[in-house]
Amino acid sequence: MIAESRLARAFLESQPLHAAMTLEQLPVSQASAVLGTVPHRIAATVLRDVNVPFAAECLAHLITAPSVKDAAAIIDLLSLDEAAGIVRALDAEPREQLLAALSGSARDALVAILPYDSGTAGAVMDSSVFRLAEDVKVADARTRLARAARALLHYVYVVDREQHLVGVLDIPELLAASARDTVSAHMHRNPQRISVFMPVALVREHAGWHSYHALPVVDDEDRLLGAIRYQTLRRLERESAQRGAEPSRLTAGALAELFQLGTTGLVSGIAATAADARERDVVRTPITSTAVEAEDRDAQ
Repeated sequence: MIAESRLARAFLESQPLHAAMTLEQLPVSQASAVLGTVPHRIAATVLRDVNVPFAAECLAHLITAPSVKDAAAIIDLLSLDEAAGIVRALDAEPREQLLAALSGSARDALVAILPYDSGTAGAVMDSSVFRLAEDVKVADARTRLARAARALLHYVYVVDREQHLVGVLDIPELLAASARDTVSAHMHRNPQRISVFMPVALVREHAGWHSYHALPVVDDEDRLLGAIRYQTLRRLERESAQRGAEPSRLTAGALAELFQLGTTGLVSGIAATAADARERDVVRTPITSTAVEAEDRDAQ
């Protein structure tokens, strides 16, 4: 069984797309047991290629196992839009349990975009943008800039006291400005922006990309909600192309059938062992040798 579980784990890690297809053929209880047994990083890699409704069912099963910490750790390793797609598909109760188990920053980022439909700018925006009120002095702005490294997009968005977007300037412009001036004296007024409800397909065609590598996202009242990076759109395009492509010629004909049956058996073996462990009230009992147990602890 140790050899089979090693091979199954290697399959999940090296062939995440095929592993996702295999998991989708299993009952949710078995598929979720697999995700809850392997290291979180492997589970997250496979979950990216699982169809969203099934991924949400697996996460819901983990949450009620109870393995909500495992579910939260897996979600935390996904990109924000990937995580939002799955969390959005959860029912209200498991969604609230999962959000409560996430770290504060991860939870806040998800809560900011969950109200917006998948496929819209709001669903893929980054809500952690660096913003300043228009009457803030440049000297104060620089101090705040030094504390906000995680929210930097190379742009500083300027808002009024009601959070309406009024301008933008880049970091070199802010650093070069006179310390006594307000940021509004150096900002570019009326920057190009994206509606939070704009379909992502139209966001890709926005003229603003000719001048900026990130564009601000606003609501119907022009209040700043976040921003979208161009690299986010490129990543979404690559992922869409990968999922739309034919999986592999290995899945054609009899060879594919044998391959699929074999890997299904291996993954089912992991699932069965994990289920037995949970029935014995063991919270997390790896099904490998002592050496592999230590490796799993290090990986997580």
